[in-house]
Amino acid sequence: MGIITNIKSLQGMGVHADRGARSPSLQFRRYNLVYGFNGSGKSTLSRLFASLEAGGPHPKLPENGTFEVALDDGSAFGCPTNPTGLEQRLLVFNSDYIEQNLQWAAGRAEPVFYIGADQAEAANELTRVEGEIIQAEMKKEAAAAIERAAERTFANFKRELAKSVASRLHLGSRKYEAPALAKDYETWKDDDRPALTDEELKAAEDTRRLDEPMPRVEPILFDKTTIETAYRFIVDACGQSLATVALDEVQQYPDMLLWLKHGHEYHEAHEISDCLLCGNAISAERRALLAAALDDRVDQFVARLTKTAERLSDLIEMSGVSAHWTDWGS
Repeated sequence: MGIITNIKSLQGMGVHADRGARSPSLQFRRYNLVYGFNGSGKSTLSRLFASLEAGGPHPKLPENGTFEVALDDGSAFGCPTNPTGLEQRLLVFNSDYIEQNLQWAAGRAEPVFYIGADQAEAANELTRVEGEIIQAEMKKEAAAAIERAAERTFANFKRELAKSVASRLHLGSRKYEAPALAKDYETWKDDDRPALTDEELKAAEDTRRLDEPMPRVEPILFDKTTIETAYRFIVDACGQSLATVALDEVQQYPDMLLWLKHGHEYHEAHEISDCLLCGNAISAERRALLAAALDDRVDQFVARLTKTAERLSDLIEMSGVSAHWTDWGS
C-alpha cells in the first residue's frame, strides 16, 4: 500500500475551503511541512488523518463534514464512506493525542512506554508478529473468497442438475429443485445397490412419461402344496449322481459321460473295431466294460434330469395353474 498524495474531496470542514474533482492536487510527498497561524486549520487537518487511523470520524470534526484522500496506488479512503483500511498505516501525534494519553495532573500516561534495549527487541518482535497477522488476514480473506466462489459454483451445479433430473421425472405441475436434490443425495448416500443402466433409466423415464398408469398387475395364484412337492423332487434329483457308472474316466471327467456313451453306441451300431478318435483297436474287454457301465440307467437318469428342467421352466412361466405339477415323481 502506498502513501497519501492528495485530498480529493473536502466538504464542511470549518475554515478549510471545499475541494472536489476539479480541485488541483496537493501533491503530498513522503515528508510534508504544514504551518500556519492559530486557527488556520492545522488541527482539523490532523484530525482527518486521525479519523483514518481510528477507522471512523474524529469526534472533534464537524458533524456533517466529509472528506476523501487518495493514495499513489489509486486507492481512496475517507469519511463517512470507506474509513477503514489504513488503521495500521497511520500514526497521528497532535494535541488531541497528548490530551488523551498524557495526563500530567494525574501523574500517569496512557499507554505506558518503556525505554531500553529489551523493549526495542520487543517492539521489533511486535512489528514482525503484526506483519504476520496482516499476511494471515490476507490469506484468510483470499481463502474465504475462494470458498464463496466454490459455494456459488456448487449451488449453480445443484440447480442445473435438479433441472435435468426434473425434466426426466416428468412431474407435471410439481417442482423438483436443488433442496430436494440435496435431500435425496443425503438419503441415498449409503445405498450400495448397483446403479441403473442407461436402458433401465430410459425404461423408467418412459414409464414416468405415460399419461395413464400401467395396467394392473394381477396377483400370481398357485397351489402351495405343488410348490412344496416340486421342491422336494428337485432336492432329491440334485442329490443323485452317476456313482453307479463304473468308469474311472466318468468319475474324473463327468462332462464326458454322454460323449463316451454316444461314441460307444455309434461304434457298436456300425461295427467299427478301431476308435475313430485315436485310431487304436477297441478290445473286447473295453467294449464289455463300456456296455456294462453305459446301460439304460444312464439314459433314464439323463431323461429324468431333462424332464425336471422342462417342468421347472413350466413352473416359472405358469401362474394359477397346478394341474401339471402333481406328477413330479413319474
